Amino acid sequence: MKAPVTAIIATLVAILSFVAGRWGSGKDRGSSDKAPAGSAAPGDETTASSLAGSSRKAKSKADPEGRPANFVSDHALTVEEARALTSEERMALITRGGMSWNSGNQAALMCGVIAALTEDEIGPATQILGGIQDRGNFQTQEVWDALWTQWGRVNPTKALEFFANDDSGKSKGDARHMMTGWLEADPLAAFTWAKQPKQSGLEAAAAALAITRNANGDPKRMEASILALPADEITRSACLQDYFDLASMAGEGLGAAETYDQLPSALRSAGWPVTMQRMIHQDPQAAAEWLATHSGDAGRNYQIAHEMVGEMVSRNPAATLTWAMKLPGLYDTSSTRQVHPAEIAISQWLEVDRPAATAWLQSHSADASWTKPLIEGE
Repeated sequence: MKAPVTAIIATLVAILSFVAGRWGSGKDRGSSDKAPAGSAAPGDETTASSLAGSSRKAKSKADPEGRPANFVSDHALTVEEARALTSEERMALITRGGMSWNSGNQAALMCGVIAALTEDEIGPATQILGGIQDRGNFQTQEVWDALWTQWGRVNPTKALEFFANDDSGKSKGDARHMMTGWLEADPLAAFTWAKQPKQSGLEAAAAALAITRNANGDPKRMEASILALPADEITRSACLQDYFDLASMAGEGLGAAETYDQLPSALRSAGWPVTMQRMIHQDPQAAAEWLATHSGDAGRNYQIAHEMVGEMVSRNPAATLTWAMKLPGLYDTSSTRQVHPAEIAISQWLEVDRPAATAWLQSHSADASWTKPLIEGE
């Protein structure tokens, strides 16, 4: 009986080996149709995308075409590996990465190298990438973030000169990434600089990040740092968004309106637009009520509410216009006059339903004398 059993077992092993071989062969053939790792075909939106975290579908300043973030793992260098290269080799990798069409490949090829660039190399690397982008091959935002962070580590003074002399193509986010690198390299010098008067919004954005980090999660400490700045210092306003973030995360957390109520009077003016903006994002109805209550406060900025008013008009134009006309400033004729919410409301109503809007204006002519030019110009 042993011989037949042995023969059966041998037969089964042979069959299983044959099936496994066919399965492996089919798998190889299926994968051979795809670009191998490290050589994603142009326009391939799926190759190794899971390794990149998520595809960059949203368009950005640095990648307006929303190209997929495929990842070339075998070409990604660590910072330590990049430091072991010569300067010429690092510049060659920057050029090669900058020429890559795929945003994920750009980040994989360059981010480790960028973090290894020296003070003498960071400027030429920026010129290489800027030149490539100017000629049409946009660099992913991740690359620019890494570049500005490295500027902060190795030469923040020169980076600040760039922001001061030419802010075109640069954002507050770029300035904050520069400050991130500076805080890593020399936090004391960065904070000392942050407390000095600033000349531009980019500088103020960088300073605000330093002041926030120095607070170490304590809203009261940050409040004291902000109040220590000159009253007309633009950094005060730049700090308020971070301050509201901190207040919302500390302890049980405060809402925007609660944070505004607890602000020192010296910061209320800068805090008004921040509060309005945040409330609109969270609850437009509550924002409209808050606007009506605080429309007489210093720092009022009607422009922030214009889009919200337009949405209110789409739901109930007559009620919106009645509400808006009660807000102060409608008859203001000064040079600093703001476009009033009532003007936004009637303009949009006339655009979407002119007969109804005109009829309302005529029936409310006594209360809406400011609309007379609109009626006569019908």
